[in-house]
Amino acid sequence: MPGILPPVHPRPPFNPVSLPPGTVLAGKYELAQPIGWGENSVVYEATHRLLQRKAAVKVLAKTDEESERRFAREAKLAGSLSHPNIVEIYEVGRLEDGRAFLAMEFLVGETLEERLGRRGPFGIEEAMKVGQELLQGLAAAHENHIVHRDLRPQNIFMAHSRDGEVLKILDFGVSRRFGSEGDSILTRPGSFLGDVQFIAPEQLYEDSTIDQRTDLYAVGVLLYRLLTGHPPFSGRAAQLLVAITEEMPAPPSHHRPELTSDVDKVILTALAKKQKDRFQDAESMAEALRLTSLFASYVKG
Repeated sequence: MPGILPPVHPRPPFNPVSLPPGTVLAGKYELAQPIGWGENSVVYEATHRLLQRKAAVKVLAKTDEESERRFAREAKLAGSLSHPNIVEIYEVGRLEDGRAFLAMEFLVGETLEERLGRRGPFGIEEAMKVGQELLQGLAAAHENHIVHRDLRPQNIFMAHSRDGEVLKILDFGVSRRFGSEGDSILTRPGSFLGDVQFIAPEQLYEDSTIDQRTDLYAVGVLLYRLLTGHPPFSGRAAQLLVAITEEMPAPPSHHRPELTSDVDKVILTALAKKQKDRFQDAESMAEALRLTSLFASYVKG
């Protein structure tokens, strides 16, 4: 993968229609309509003209230094990973006006956020399966000393595949390597990278200790929400931050009594305040989810 993109001068605000259908980027990618908008980028459906392979092309909309740095980080770190549960990055480049773009595999399906909003809470076995696939992708990232730092339903995509469906981890824009210097999760007073609900305690007060267990905390938050429809903590910003650092959440079965004690145990372990009290790696947490799913299936049967 190409390295960090060189700095460029600020440009006028980006207008998605300035790249109409038929526009060709880097002599390769012919754009169709925009298919997604984020805070910092626009995503287009595209086709590689030579390979006749569909792609998703993300164009950086903002031109400030932080957005450029995050975009380059996503290209470098996600592009270094190859795993069925991580979105594949093809290449990174620049438009004629200097804006960065990222070409990646084209996915059809929906995010976990969309599915949760459409269907409501998941069944135990379905949630455990999602968790296991997510942890398989994270294990590959962690093996390469990469921590995602922004796992949430919007960044997890359930893609259609020949075999049915496959989970894909998206957006490595705030990820970093263990022990490396990078953006703090707190960028300025009152402003956080990512969703505060998914932030582990160490991300609030000891950024240097962030490692694979930080991502496992976020998986615990995700499973809690998938199973109950609620996050572990709620309240205004100050109350929420105090709860994350000092309070234990109610067991998931408090919101949904049919959930077993095994479900409570595995999720509350992931949500432990201290990293040493959580699962220590993605593989051990995935195995706990597998056993929990088997027990739930046995009870139901």
